[in-house]
Amino acid sequence: MKKTIRCFLGLSGVLAMMPAMGANVIVDSGFEVTTAGILPDSGGSNVWSAFQGGFSGSLAVQETIKLSGAQALEITTANEFAIIYTNTGLNLAASEVEGMTWSYSFWVYTDGVGDGQFDYQILVSNELNQDAGGASGTITVGGLTPNTWTEISGDFVAADGDPDKNRMKFNFTGFSGSSTFYVDDVSLSTVPEPGAAGMLAAALFGWAGFRRRHRR
Repeated sequence: MKKTIRCFLGLSGVLAMMPAMGANVIVDSGFEVTTAGILPDSGGSNVWSAFQGGFSGSLAVQETIKLSGAQALEITTANEFAIIYTNTGLNLAASEVEGMTWSYSFWVYTDGVGDGQFDYQILVSNELNQDAGGASGTITVGGLTPNTWTEISGDFVAADGDPDKNRMKFNFTGFSGSSTFYVDDVSLSTVPEPGAAGMLAAALFGWAGFRRRHRR
């Protein structure tokens, strides 16, 4: 029994040393810093911005419906081009982007009225806005439970072979139909690669199981 206890104490120490999920690189992930109202076109570097042009819908920050905090993004769709965007600016080095596995998530709410939809895009980029694919998808009214916050999440590898890519972009675009959506708590972070600590933890789990089987 004492040997088994020591084994699990050692295992807990190894697990404590294992790397956690990387920090969220999206500045103002909950739309708390952005001033309430129509999103301006502010360039997108570590701020939420929007190009709306002749867009007849609405892309704004509001204080009524939110998952957490005091504010959330409101998207009222229409059949014209517009885009909401942010990027990590100069916060990341190329070595922190290329080849890394990234995890993303955000939460969406709708009342279920209408036929609206929009796209999300996470892109690998650089100072010249030369974008490469990361992850994307489409959010539709029919794909969400009305009046309920739904988490959208996934993982992808930022690997396009360009060692100069040093930015991550998060966009909402592709608006169509007529519906209102709310978005909150946007997250984008790196997923640690399995290292020596992870392999050691797996070995210790296996050894503990072996000891239990052979002590019976």
